[in-house]
Amino acid sequence: MYEVGTTVPVGRITFTIERYKPREDLLDRKSCVHEESGCLLWTGALDRDGYGLASLEGRTFRAHRLSYETRVGPIPEGMQLDHTCERRDCIRPEHLEPVTNFENTVRRFLRQGATRERAEELATQELDRMAESRKADRYAREQAAAAGIRKGMLVRDGRKQPVWKVLEFFTPTVGADVMLVVKPADGETPRRLVELKRARIVEMVAE
Repeated sequence: MYEVGTTVPVGRITFTIERYKPREDLLDRKSCVHEESGCLLWTGALDRDGYGLASLEGRTFRAHRLSYETRVGPIPEGMQLDHTCERRDCIRPEHLEPVTNFENTVRRFLRQGATRERAEELATQELDRMAESRKADRYAREQAAAAGIRKGMLVRDGRKQPVWKVLEFFTPTVGADVMLVVKPADGETPRRLVELKRARIVEMVAE
C-alpha cells in the first residue's frame, strides 16, 4: 500500500496518492454545471421544497449545506444559507450566502416584488405565525401526553360511544383543547381505552 503523498510513476505519467475525501467525491459525482447561470446543480434526490438531499455515512444532509460546510467552512450559528441565484438545487458555494432567518425571509418577499419596508413587515408576520405554531405543537404534545393520548391508540368519547383510532392530534392555539383526527377502529381489539376528557374529536376519516 502506498502512503498519502507518495508519488507513483506509471509509464510516462506520475500520480500522487491523495487521501480519499467522501464528501468532495459525493458532491462532484452528484452535480453538474448549468452553463447559462453558472449554477452547480444537484442531480441527486430533492426534497419536497426543491432542496438537494445528500446521503453520506448513514446520514442525510441538505446538499447545499454540505457543499458550503465542505468547501467554505462551518455555517455561522443562527444563520441560514440564502441562494443568491434563486435556485434551491444549486450547491455552488459562491451562490450561497449566510444570512439570518429574518433576512432570508425578507429576501424571499423582495424577489416577489415587495418593497423593502413591505417585505420586512411580511417577514415579521410570517415568523410570528411560525413561532405561534411551534408553541401550539409543543403544547399539543404536552397535553396529549398528560391525557395519555398518542398516535395509533384507541379512544372513546363516552362509554357508549364508538371506538376510534387516533391518526393525528393538534391544538389550534396554546390553551385550547387537544383536537383529534380519528378513523373507525372496527374489528380491532382494544388493549386499553382512553376516555376523552381533555381532548375532543374534530375530524373522522372514513376507511
